[in-house]
Amino acid sequence: MFSAPIYSATNVLDSSGVGQTNAGISGRVVDQAGAGVAAMVSASGPAGTLRRVSTLPDGTFHITGLPAGNHLLCAEATIDRPKADPFVNSCQWMSAKDKPVALVAGKEVAGVVVPMQRGHRFVVRVNDPGKQLPQGVGKNTGTHLFVSIAGPDGLRKNIPVATVESGGRTHQIVIPFSVAHNLVVHSSTFILSDPQGSAFAPGRSSTIVATPTVRPPDFVVNLSKGVTP
Repeated sequence: MFSAPIYSATNVLDSSGVGQTNAGISGRVVDQAGAGVAAMVSASGPAGTLRRVSTLPDGTFHITGLPAGNHLLCAEATIDRPKADPFVNSCQWMSAKDKPVALVAGKEVAGVVVPMQRGHRFVVRVNDPGKQLPQGVGKNTGTHLFVSIAGPDGLRKNIPVATVESGGRTHQIVIPFSVAHNLVVHSSTFILSDPQGSAFAPGRSSTIVATPTVRPPDFVVNLSKGVTP
């Protein structure tokens, strides 16, 4: 079962003489077998501070210039093995259960381990033959169409647009294995229906679960009878 990231530190290095905002974190991003994973590491700290760094190919990273206080770490893999299950982007699945790394001014916490887990790439296909949604990869659907998913913590996460074609678009997100997720596709502007033509009831939700051996099918939505945003 997917759990919140756990960070461990082996030692604290003295960096005396460094300014009050020059704390740091160093460590490694690893997979479930302990192998290093090339990734983008994010550290979110006090007062909304955010630092991002790329790891070396072996997953090691070093973040400097951080303010004292608690920092939450997450990682998004930048290189993956072909034909392997993708890594879960832990930055998309952070929750109140995540444990922060506590930094003291002028010191560095070393040996931090950021774990990565593999999951299932879940796809929501929105058929939009009339091109009524905004066109272009990366564009949000705004207030016209909501495509979101939530894990056991109930926090909803937007499922980003991955591709846009002439007949519609796909939304994709990697979900953790063996965890029940709640999917909601909603619109106050368009009529939504399933591939059989049955209209979605207001507030309709679907439970999505993926395991290493059983994968849910793509979720298909037909969009019709809307007005151009």
